[in-house]
Amino acid sequence: MNKIVLTLLLGCLILGGCTTTTINEYRQTPIQLSDQDSVVILGRRQSGQHETEPFLIDCIAKELDALGKDVQIIDEIDFLNRLYPWFEPRTAPLSPERLRMLMDNPRIADAIKAMNLHYMVWVEGSTVRGDSTGAMSCTISPTFVGCFGFGSWEDDASYEIAIWDVTTFNSVAWLSASASGTSYMPAIVAPIPLIARVKSKVCESIADQIILMFTENLAG
Repeated sequence: MNKIVLTLLLGCLILGGCTTTTINEYRQTPIQLSDQDSVVILGRRQSGQHETEPFLIDCIAKELDALGKDVQIIDEIDFLNRLYPWFEPRTAPLSPERLRMLMDNPRIADAIKAMNLHYMVWVEGSTVRGDSTGAMSCTISPTFVGCFGFGSWEDDASYEIAIWDVTTFNSVAWLSASASGTSYMPAIVAPIPLIARVKSKVCESIADQIILMFTENLAG
């Protein structure tokens, strides 16, 4: 029995956190940035069922911010507060054409110009919990407290990213990102969670691709 338990635990440790990620990219026009330009990462939240998680937006922004002075990242909450209520879920533009119409408002145009905003990066999607398997039982007695069993579950992430040029009101690039991973919960006296880092992995993949697009034509 001990050998079986050890083998099971070793397999979980090897498999735990294993995540596969796929990125697809389409560029319509080259992305041109100067070191004075700024970028904002925004989450789509107009759908109540599948709102883009704030965690993912913060994660992508932090990854991009690691570029330092090369790309100026505007905090999403700061951006939304400056332009309230025009970028709230029910009023946010769903197309570059709608953004052009919003920019006819001098207050919006002046606020965006003051931020030196060149690109908006819209992220839409979510990570959902999939099927779960396994069983676990726990025992409480005067002499022993513990659990034994094994469980696993799937996490699936799917996101679409659109990059808009604020100066030309064009959608210049599009990305799709998907990731899946299996998390495990073996229990030998105490549960041991082995969590697949699906959200973190998809964040890193999205950020890496955006960084590549923003820096390969970086102008001084």
